[in-house]
Amino acid sequence: MSTPEETGRSRCVSFDSTSCFLWILNHQGEILDVNPYLVETLGYPKDELIGKSLISLYPDTHQKNIHEQLKVLRNQNFIFYNSQIVAVTGVMIPVETVMIKGFWNSKPAFLGYFRNITGQPDSDGDTPFFFSGSTLEPGQKNYLDMAALSIKELEATRKELISCKEKIIQLTDEYSVKGDREIRERKYIEKEISKKNILLAEKNITLKQLLDQREKEKQEIRDEIYKKVQSLILPLIGRIQTNGTEADKRYLQAVLHNLQEIISPLSSETAKKMSILSSRELEICNLILQGCNSKDIAEMLCLSIQTVNTHRKNMRKKLKLTASGLNLAAYIKSEDTLKNW
Repeated sequence: MSTPEETGRSRCVSFDSTSCFLWILNHQGEILDVNPYLVETLGYPKDELIGKSLISLYPDTHQKNIHEQLKVLRNQNFIFYNSQIVAVTGVMIPVETVMIKGFWNSKPAFLGYFRNITGQPDSDGDTPFFFSGSTLEPGQKNYLDMAALSIKELEATRKELISCKEKIIQLTDEYSVKGDREIRERKYIEKEISKKNILLAEKNITLKQLLDQREKEKQEIRDEIYKKVQSLILPLIGRIQTNGTEADKRYLQAVLHNLQEIISPLSSETAKKMSILSSRELEICNLILQGCNSKDIAEMLCLSIQTVNTHRKNMRKKLKLTASGLNLAAYIKSEDTLKNW
């Protein structure tokens, strides 16, 4: 089996030794290389041809057609046509032209071949004349064999690319299906979570409303109990306390104090107001509520009238009644106060 180096050397020998016009083009139609026979026959210096468009070797009347042929070659493996080329002397040489897709120096290229058909009739067969082995010189045959090998390499590469493309499409389809399934599953989960969140929010609202209603009802019961104790029970205790013996008064005072301790938490507003008054001031409030004046309170609590008045003054200040001018007894006995105390 030939090594790449041996194949390259064989290609160069075939290219340089054959007695026909051989040339290499890039995909823009520019000449990359020509063999010595073409240089000698047409009379153009080789360095003048390199980089020049192949179309310039044709007469003006043929150039448009050759340009179209190069376009066709980009989409298929080879083209075949008859035309004329112009030597440096201006002589027109009829040629049979073959251009094949291949590789040159490991790069994609167009491999071309002119065969002088001066004096020969036009070929009307399906198979191009140059493909007949009996008409090819050894150098020509080697060149075309290498061109055919390049086409096979290109076709193999093309098949590999197609196979890779098919695999990519298959993987893309698989990932697309998987991705679509995951998206649907995620959307379903998000929808279910959203439903549950809405349901939970509705339950929370309902529960809060029930708790608020229950608390409101409980507070109404507390307020009602507190109001009745203040308006019905405490005044009776006050009257008994006024008319009873000293021992009765002391017992009633203890009862009054304990009863006040029991009912004071029943009102939310009561807790706030009671917290700013001292225990002595609370006792005075209860006695005022029972209709006692300062003298009565002083006697019942064993205090001087001046001390009781001082307590009343402090209570007015704490309850912010000083600026309003509202009477302390009237404030304590008012309907609103009875509800909230």
